Amino acid sequence: MSQQVTNAYETMLKERVALAKKNVSFISAFNTLLPDIRQLVATYRNQILVLRAIHLDRFDFNQSLRDHMSWAVSQILNQHPSEFEQAILDSLSIGMMNYVLKVGKLPSTDEIERSISHVLKLFA
Repeated sequence: MSQQVTNAYETMLKERVALAKKNVSFISAFNTLLPDIRQLVATYRNQILVLRAIHLDRFDFNQSLRDHMSWAVSQILNQHPSEFEQAILDSLSIGMMNYVLKVGKLPSTDEIERSISHVLKLFA
């Protein structure tokens, strides 16, 4: 069960990396991947909720997702993210997943753009 979810997640991340290497913006890439993201959430929502609650010595679904995200970020940046960057990205990706699983829908492009703008203002 977990392998199906991580394979689907990995496939989307590979597509995101390919789009980034073509200099496609985050918002454009998000819009391109939106049907796949919706399908992933619709197909695996309940399984993801269960898998995220399981923490075994040899298996941690959340860590598996973070590892995949770390790989994608290193491909996009052409270097491994710093520990600080990785901490931020972990929080962002897990937080966004929590939001989608709780609300049951993806944020709109406008919501994402507004949120990115607000986050940048916090660090300006």
